[in-house]
Amino acid sequence: MPKATSAIEKSLAILERIAAERRAVTLTFLAEATGMPKQTVHRVLQQLEEAGTVQRSVRRDSFVLGHRMRDLALSTLRAAAATLPIRAELERLAGEVGESANLGILNGYSVRYLERVEYAWRLRFTINPNDELPAHAVAIGKLLLAYLPPRLRQELLRKGRFERFTDWTVTDPAALEREFERIVADGYSLNNQEYHIGLLGAAVPVRNRDGEIIAGLAIQGVMPRTSLQSLVSHLPSMHEAAGRIAEFLEDQAPVGADSNDRSAAAAG
Repeated sequence: MPKATSAIEKSLAILERIAAERRAVTLTFLAEATGMPKQTVHRVLQQLEEAGTVQRSVRRDSFVLGHRMRDLALSTLRAAAATLPIRAELERLAGEVGESANLGILNGYSVRYLERVEYAWRLRFTINPNDELPAHAVAIGKLLLAYLPPRLRQELLRKGRFERFTDWTVTDPAALEREFERIVADGYSLNNQEYHIGLLGAAVPVRNRDGEIIAGLAIQGVMPRTSLQSLVSHLPSMHEAAGRIAEFLEDQAPVGADSNDRSAAAAG
C-alpha cells in the first residue's frame, strides 16, 4: 500500500481498511495494515469517531464504520443509479451502430470519459470511465476544443504542446485551428487514426436547453471493420442520442448550478 502522507490520505487509508475487513478491527491491526505509527492511527481514529465516520464496536477496543459512512455508501449507490439512463442510452446507441459509444467532457488539454459502453467485438480499443486521453488526438476532444470561445481556444493553442502519437496526429496549431473551423461548420468531429493506428471515431455535441455544449458523444471502432464513412452514416442516430442524454443531464443539473458554473467547467 502506498504510504499515506496527508491527513485526508491517512483517513481514507484507515476507512478503506475497515471497510475491506467487513468486521471490527483493532488499532494494532490498522497500524500494521496501513504502515502508520500507532499514535497516528489513534489520533486519526479519534477524529473519525468524532465525525461519525467510525464508531467503536461492541468490544470497545475495536472499530467499525460509523453511521455517516453508511449513509454515504447509500447515497453513493443512489447517485450511481441516477446515471443508469445515460448508460442505457449509450448501450442503445452502441447496439444500433455496432460500435463502442462514450460520453466525455473537456479537462484542460485532455478528455475525461464519464461513461463508456463497449460493443462486444473481440478487436476493440478499451477506455474506462474517468480515463483521460489527449484532446487534440480524439474526436470528442477536438469537438470540445473547437467549440470553446475563440479567445480561450487561441490561448490553448498558443500555450499547448501537442504530442504526436501517429503519422495522422495533427500537432501544428494553425492546422488544428483549420480543423476546428471545419468541425464547427460541419457540426461533428472525426478521429482518423490520430491517437492509435487503426482507431477511428466520430463525435457530436451534447447541448443544454440554452444551446451550450456540455459534453461530447462519440462512437468508436477499429479498421478494417469500420470506416469513417460508416461512422458518419450514424450521425443522425448520434444526434438523437445526444438530445436524449442532454435532457437527462438537464434534469440532473447540480444544485446551485448556473451558466457561470457551466462556462467554468467547459474551460477545464
